Amino acid sequence: MDPKRYSVRLGVLPTERYGFGHHERMLAAKQRVTKKLEDLGIDMVTVDGVTENGTVHALDQVGPVVAALEEAGVDALFFPHCNFGSEETVAHIAQRMKKPVLIWGERDLDERREVSSITDRQCGLFATGKALRRFGIPFSYIENCRVHDPQFVQGVQRFLAASRVVKAFRGLRIGQIGTRPTPFLTMMCNEGELLEKFGITVSPVSLVDIIEDARELMGSAEQREQARVFQETIPVFEVDREGIDKMAALKLAISRWAEQSGCSAVVIQCWQALRRSYGIGTCMVNAFLTEEGLPVACETDIHGAVTSVLLQAAVGGSTPTFFADLTVRHPEDDNKELLWHCGPFPFALWDRISPVKVTAKGQAFWRIRGGDITVARFDGDRGQYVLAAGHAKGVDGPETWGTYLWMEVNDWPAWERRFVEGPYVHHVSVVHGHVADVLAEAVRFIDGLGFERLP
Repeated sequence: MDPKRYSVRLGVLPTERYGFGHHERMLAAKQRVTKKLEDLGIDMVTVDGVTENGTVHALDQVGPVVAALEEAGVDALFFPHCNFGSEETVAHIAQRMKKPVLIWGERDLDERREVSSITDRQCGLFATGKALRRFGIPFSYIENCRVHDPQFVQGVQRFLAASRVVKAFRGLRIGQIGTRPTPFLTMMCNEGELLEKFGITVSPVSLVDIIEDARELMGSAEQREQARVFQETIPVFEVDREGIDKMAALKLAISRWAEQSGCSAVVIQCWQALRRSYGIGTCMVNAFLTEEGLPVACETDIHGAVTSVLLQAAVGGSTPTFFADLTVRHPEDDNKELLWHCGPFPFALWDRISPVKVTAKGQAFWRIRGGDITVARFDGDRGQYVLAAGHAKGVDGPETWGTYLWMEVNDWPAWERRFVEGPYVHHVSVVHGHVADVLAEAVRFIDGLGFERLP
């Protein structure tokens, strides 16, 4: 996956209360925070050269600052308070920009505890927080701490990850291949409402068109190369050479169509129409597409595809997501549950121990690695939408077919109740790592979306 796809440009706008005193201390605080952000390798834009001192402190700066930030293409705003700060200026800039906002102020009093060094940065945070609330502007903040404290680094990194999620969500486009399977009422969604509430668009195409595109690619150099990659990657194929060629062509056809359509994820009617008309399933194809950064949701699950995009952004594309059914409770442990689907988990996540094969139907069989995971679901009904997320651990469990992983949570009966009572369904998107806090922070900046933390 291309890391540039998940880059976030941070507008850094140190704020001061003009004429507040301790001018040199204010400038030193500004230098400390910008130096720390540089050391962290953050892509940032300052207002040095745009305003006096490179700080924001007056209303007549709002227009030039906003123009400079828009020209630079910033994705999020950070207002470090270098003394008390100017809550009015901060609020007006944030209102105009409509980007995720982070506020923080460095802890006052140095090791010598000189009261004369106080610059009231913490006090200014209270004022700015209230001003932003008055303007109806959601924001994140890092507790009053020193720039070298771990809370600062963790807070900045969490905010940047949340900003990636917001950036991925806004203007999201999902490619839909085929209709939902008729019995799957759970996969119904309100396409118009997704557009009206969130700006999410769905780009539909028929299975016939994708299959014809795949057939046209058969025998091409690209198709032969993709078939070679499949054979060199997967140890055991029960599929004949024609089946491998068909899967290679199908992968290329879906990938090209998604790119041409500007889609960040794809949903597909993966059974039974595709097998009947094309002779092979899409399970392993879904696995490889997801691994390359184009998440594919089975059974035309549009809400599931949205969830996968958000999780992928939360981890910055550092590891692929996987799309799973909640299926079976562990036979002995009440807090363990099977994450399963018939073949779409990326092969890059294979646990390197379990048997591996692709069946004659195109289904993949392998267990993926365990460890810390985040399980999430974007869903809604009756006009109300929620993003649920919780942390779990991938663990050992009974062997089964398809692609799978057993997970352990603190209180599975509570999870089960939440998924049965809704608005969720049996599908979840999962990623390795703990990013529920990132998703919770991102939801602050998405109007009309609630958040539920799974226990």
